[in-house]
Amino acid sequence: MKLFVKGRPYTDFEDDVLNLKQAGAKVGHMNHSRKFPAAFRPCVYGVVKTSLKSFLTKKLPQTAMALSADKATYKHCSRQFIGGVTISHGTQNFLEIVSFGQPIVKEGSDGLALCKKMKNGLDDFNIAACQIESAVLDGVYFHCNVQKHINALYGLGDGDNLYSYDTLHKSGLVDTHMCKKKEFSWVVEITQICHQGPVVQKLVSLTLS
Repeated sequence: MKLFVKGRPYTDFEDDVLNLKQAGAKVGHMNHSRKFPAAFRPCVYGVVKTSLKSFLTKKLPQTAMALSADKATYKHCSRQFIGGVTISHGTQNFLEIVSFGQPIVKEGSDGLALCKKMKNGLDDFNIAACQIESAVLDGVYFHCNVQKHINALYGLGDGDNLYSYDTLHKSGLVDTHMCKKKEFSWVVEITQICHQGPVVQKLVSLTLS
C-alpha cells in the first residue's frame, strides 16, 4: 500500500520487508521479491476501479463533473489523457481529480474520433450525460469542434455544457502568438527565469523591482 499510495518504486519493497522483519514483525516466507508489487498491482487496480465506479454513480448532494483531455506523443506513440474533476463531499479534498484512462490514439485525431475516445473512457466508469457540467481543453480541441461532437454523442444542447479554453495554454505558456503580446511579457520572463535558475533569487529580485 505504501508503494501504491506514495508512488514509490518497486525496489523499495524488499527493503521495507527487511525492515519489518528486523523490527520483529511477522512477514512470513513468501512474496518478498520486488516482483510481487507488480504482480499484485492488477488486483489493487480492480478494487480501486470498482470503488471509484460506485462513488461516481452514486447519488450525491453534488454530482458535477468537469472534464479535461489532452494528447501527448512519446516515441511516436500518441495517447489521449482523459481526466475529470469531481466533488468529493465530506472528505479532506473537496475537489478530486480522476483519471479515465490514457488510450492510444489509433482511429485518427479529428474531433469525432477524439470525442469517441473520451466517451469510451467515461463509459468504462458509467458516467452519465447528466453528470457532465463542463470541459477544459486546449486550442486544438476547439479547432476540431469537440464541443459539437461531445454534445451530439451525449444528446446535449448547445448551452448545456460550459467549454473553456485551458488557461495555461491561453496565457502564453504554449501559444506563441500570445507570447508575442506585450501585456504577457511578464509571463514569458518568469518562464525564462524558471528555466535558467537559481530560481528563488531571481524571482525575489524581479518581485522587488
